[in-house]
Amino acid sequence: MSHHPDINFRPMRVDDDGIPNAARVYDYLLDGSFNTLVDREFAAIIERQMPSTRECVRNNRAFATRAVRHAAERGVRQFLDLGAGIPTAGGLHKVAEEVDEDIRWAAIDNEAVAVATGELTTENDDRVTYVYADFTEPGTVLNNPAVRATIDFTEPVLVILAAAMHFVADSKNPYDVVAAYRDATVSNSMIALTHVTADDPNVTEMNATADSYSSTRNGVTVRSFGQVRRFADGYTVVEPGIVLTADWRPDGLRDASVIPKSGAYGFVGIRR
Repeated sequence: MSHHPDINFRPMRVDDDGIPNAARVYDYLLDGSFNTLVDREFAAIIERQMPSTRECVRNNRAFATRAVRHAAERGVRQFLDLGAGIPTAGGLHKVAEEVDEDIRWAAIDNEAVAVATGELTTENDDRVTYVYADFTEPGTVLNNPAVRATIDFTEPVLVILAAAMHFVADSKNPYDVVAAYRDATVSNSMIALTHVTADDPNVTEMNATADSYSSTRNGVTVRSFGQVRRFADGYTVVEPGIVLTADWRPDGLRDASVIPKSGAYGFVGIRR
């Protein structure tokens, strides 16, 4: 059942207001189906500006997959997915369910298309809840009845902020936002966070892409290693630390001569 009364749940319906939407662009770059021509045209622009865009997006998704699996293998059974986006390729909750079917997942997004498609793809899974809300308003999210019915905050929770915080401008107090969710969770809860950065050879390309996003409703703030590290306050960061997403516990063997493009830092931390 939807937690936003104005969302139309007809399959494959995507509202096109003529403005690129970050969730739909991300969906397109992951070969999803819930995007429009305007999103695909915008994606083509940023891919011309930064040819590694698609690789970076896929590395972000791969990081999130590995981080969720790591938390589940550590025994975490509750997940709060903030800025969850469209559940392309089945959704991250499937990763946790592969470890243990007895999980609880609350996905939060303020994009109607993300919540609508999430509800459509999980309508037969009562362990997953999609909630229409702005995650930059922690009080609203944490007190939402659907969230409270799904997540028991007296037990450990993985807070997921995958490619979310760079859409939060400094004026919206991003560090306070993350701290509020940290403080709402108990010891041994976890966080998994990724954030775009210009701290790599693609600095010019990344800044150009961020400038392009300023023409959408989803402006991007590029942050340095030191700025990203502040999001880990109150957590013990697990090995290998705060690294480019492709370097966080990569699966399998990697050809040392090939340097994967990430464009974003990622880390997993344990609540002290």
